[in-house]
Parts: sequence; C-alpha cells; structure tokens
Amino acid sequence: GIVLYFNKIDWECLEKQENRIFYEDVKKMIRVRREHPDVFNYFAKSTRQANICKVESTGGNLQSYARFIDEKALVVVPNYNKDNQCGEVSVKLCFSDLHLNAKKEYAVKDAFTGEIITSASDGTQITLHIPYADLSVLLIQ
Repeated sequence: GIVLYFNKIDWECLEKQENRIFYEDVKKMIRVRREHPDVFNYFAKSTRQANICKVESTGGNLQSYARFIDEKALVVVPNYNKDNQCGEVSVKLCFSDLHLNAKKEYAVKDAFTGEIITSASDGTQITLHIPYADLSVLLIQ
C-alpha cells in the first residue's frame, strides 16, 4: 500500500459504500478548493480584512458562511438538522457582506457540479435541498 504521513492507506476500505461516499465527497471539496485558489489562498494580515463572512440561513442548524474575492463568492451551506430530513435550507444573499456589487446580477452555480442554479441580485433568497449531514457549496460569480 501507499504510505502517507506515516500512515499506510488501505485502499480496500473504499469497497465499503460509506467509505466510498466520504472519499468522493472529499475529492469534490478538494477540487473546489483547487479551482478557486484566489478565494482560499488569501490570508489577510488583520481579521478585519478577512475574506470570510456569515451568511444568513435557516433550516440547517449550522452556520452558513462565505469566502469571497474580486466579484466571486463561495457560499458553504450545511444541513445538520436531524429534524430537517427533507433537507430544505434557505440562504439569503447579502451582497455587501459578500463584497459583491449590489447593482449587478450574478449567476449562482453548484460549485460541485458547475450547474447553474439561478441568478441572484442583492437580497435574493435561495432554497436548497441538502440531505441531512451534508452540505452544498454555491459559486456566485
């Protein structure tokens, strides 16, 4: 097997469905991070200049947040609400918090699939269907 950070990787574990699902999810997240290095590689000298903010959401029980830079934002929306098995989570987009132009309309895509979900203007509320213990990442650009 392969040794990574002094740990032997047992690739046969991927034959179990729950391990394969986790593995594929991590691959998706790493791909989003690599596709948008400008957003994730920016580290401010002061927390007041950080490119991260809270995003108002309901239904998911965990805080939604965004990372942003230069007319682009990635919004992470988790659903960890056991009472919300249908997965309906609403997100309100405040462009001033996301450092986006309030006078423009932006495309909102699923960052994992690249599919366009909708277009948004300042204050747009989007309802997503996110399975319990999962998350969605929106690309606003």
